[in-house]
Amino acid sequence: MGLLNSLYTGTTDEHTDGWFIGFSTKVVCGVWVGLDEKKMIFKGADGAKVALPIWIDFMKAALPTTGDKEDFKAPEGMEWADVDRFTGLLATSATTDKVLRLAFKPGTTPRSGSDAEAIRKIREAREKANAQPVENRPWGRPVQTEPPKPVDLNGNDPNG
Repeated sequence: MGLLNSLYTGTTDEHTDGWFIGFSTKVVCGVWVGLDEKKMIFKGADGAKVALPIWIDFMKAALPTTGDKEDFKAPEGMEWADVDRFTGLLATSATTDKVLRLAFKPGTTPRSGSDAEAIRKIREAREKANAQPVENRPWGRPVQTEPPKPVDLNGNDPNG
């Protein structure tokens, strides 16, 4: 199979839909698994369990089996930067995770460098998110939530 870039999986509430999307340099494929009505597929059904196996079988058939790896090529004119995988900011001496060498559309390269404060804020946000209860709601009930405000890593968190 050719080199795969990004893979995405998803599951709706109550395990009623499972999906998986992935692509190579030659093929894009998305798989959705669900029922005609909004009913649970089975308890624990998620994209990785119900859609990924179908996706793998299709991609094995659709892509050459030569074992050749083909890298994605960045378009001409891109700006390259080393990015801290944890913060998404420019890599610095504070970077503890893997550094990613990424191409950016001109003018969109991160401007700030990763530092101890940015790393602390992200860790705290992840801990806070993981401590939140999972919301179970009946299908069809409207969810009225205000979209979160963007977090300024160099200032105060507007979301509290």
